[in-house]
Amino acid sequence: MRKTTVAETLKVTATEQIAVSGVERLFMKADAHEVAGSASLTLKVKDTKIVMKDGAVTIDTKSEIKLVVTGSNQEGAANSTQN
Repeated sequence: MRKTTVAETLKVTATEQIAVSGVERLFMKADAHEVAGSASLTLKVKDTKIVMKDGAVTIDTKSEIKLVVTGSNQEGAANSTQN
């Protein structure tokens, strides 16, 4: 196993692409964590993709989509639609 510990701030910037992968498992831990994309952000697990782009969240999968929400929700949206 190879382990890297950074005592302060670590910032990585690339002009093209950065790939971070864990063959079996990838673990990142922080009190606050931000992943930002200027055009879009995509999360992919096997055949399921979640894409955040242009103010929309798109879920694409080959099987049934199941959303599980726990806790209370005080929706403060001025405009909300459900299909």
